[in-house]
Amino acid sequence: MYPITTKDNEQGILTDEQQQEIFGRLRASWSNTLKVTVTFYDRHEYRQTTGIVEAMDKRYIKLELDRGWTLVGLADITGVEFAVV
Repeated sequence: MYPITTKDNEQGILTDEQQQEIFGRLRASWSNTLKVTVTFYDRHEYRQTTGIVEAMDKRYIKLELDRGWTLVGLADITGVEFAVV
């Protein structure tokens, strides 16, 4: 994981359409074992990490990384992109 210095949404408020797009990409990663890069707010900064969604519930996703895993709060996610492998 590493900090990023810019973000698409300066206010940190996502539209319903953006939330649906993010959720759809997370579900696609989970269902089809696809790698995604997740942008999220982590206490004091925006960060990115890449992995495969291993589990999801109403509050968190469990992201399987190359070495280990991490939990990311759904409310903290500001973007999800499919990773090119």
